[in-house]
Amino acid sequence: MAFLFFIVPDTPPLDIKAENTWTTHSIPLTWTHIPPYLLNGILTGYRITYQAIEIGECPHEETPREVILPPENTSTVLRGLESFAVYRIEVTGLTIIGDGPSKVIFAGNQR
Repeated sequence: MAFLFFIVPDTPPLDIKAENTWTTHSIPLTWTHIPPYLLNGILTGYRITYQAIEIGECPHEETPREVILPPENTSTVLRGLESFAVYRIEVTGLTIIGDGPSKVIFAGNQR
């Protein structure tokens, strides 16, 4: 009898990119799907966690915000952001078992 074990993905989503200038209150974010051979199960979605870490030239630490997107998504726009801020953005693939590894990028919404 063969058993099928599901675990979390081996890798975060690939090619994560955030545009540094779009408007002062939003940042477009894109990524590439996790390759099927690294999923270790069925992808159930993506978790995006983000927070401002700097506003202007002053350090800032706000409570992280989170959005979960369906597995077919490979982009989103982070909205309602502080003006002239640098954001820490973390992207993770999810399976029914839980969160896989994440990748952190930094982007600003300065114009």
